[in-house]
Formats: sequence, C-alpha cells, structure tokens
Amino acid sequence: MDKYLFDTSSISELYHFYESRFVSLWDKFDVLINDGKINSIKEVKRELEALNRNNNIDKRQSIKKDFYIELTLKDFNSVKEILSIKGNRELVHRKSINKGTPCADPFLVAKAENEGYIIVTQEKYVANAINLPSVCKSRGVRCINLEQFMVEQQWTF
Repeated sequence: MDKYLFDTSSISELYHFYESRFVSLWDKFDVLINDGKINSIKEVKRELEALNRNNNIDKRQSIKKDFYIELTLKDFNSVKEILSIKGNRELVHRKSINKGTPCADPFLVAKAENEGYIIVTQEKYVANAINLPSVCKSRGVRCINLEQFMVEQQWTF
C-alpha cells in the first residue's frame, strides 16, 4: 500500500479545489487520510501558518485522525545526516534561517525515507539544483506532484 506525504506547495495547490465545488475530490481525499495513506508533518503545518494560509486539513469534520504527524528521533537523526552533506544545507533557505521561519523539506525527506512515504510536492526536479525533488532522488525517495498523485489514485472529476 502506497503512503503519501504532502508538502506545503501541494497542500496550497489542493486548496484551489474549493470544498463546495469539488465535493467528491475532498471526499476521496478524506477517505485516504482516514485510511492512513495520506499525511504530512507538523513542520508543513508551521509553514502554512507562517504563510498565513488557512489550510486546516486536520480540522476537517470528516477526518478521524491527525493529518500532521510527529517526527521521531530516527527522523531527526536522518535530518542531521541529510544536512551534513554540504549541498543539502541549501534545503534550509537563508531567509528561513534569518527570519526563524519553518523549513519542512529536510524533515519531509527524512520521514519519507524512514517510513516509506512518497512525497507529493509541486516543486520540479532540476538537475544540479538543491531542492526537494533532487534531494529525494539522491536518497532514493520517490517524489511526485499533485496531478501525478491524482493519476495514481485514478481520480477523475
């Protein structure tokens, strides 16, 4: 059973599908959350809050479990390992360091790597760049976008 870990960019994109207009999309999304196939991490929730986006997936009435999951000690150790590679330090943007704002990317990679998640992000792979898809590729973590996720789920609306 594939499990998916959503990045901030994909959650933000998902909210262009208004709940009142795309009822069946949200019903299907909620089922996958409740079945444990879709999650994100608390650092993504902090990024959304810092961006002043009101994307409270875990507050939806139809959700029976927490959407934003906690990181484990193993995940934190993996983050340390990921960021020990010089180029990967660019995952934590200088702006995030200076302003003290959240940066979920290394934590997403660690959680996905440790628990077998597929990351869903709107970021695009760019050769020789340090971004979420390129670090995923270097660590053997599968990374897809929201449309690819919907295709894999065989969703049509």
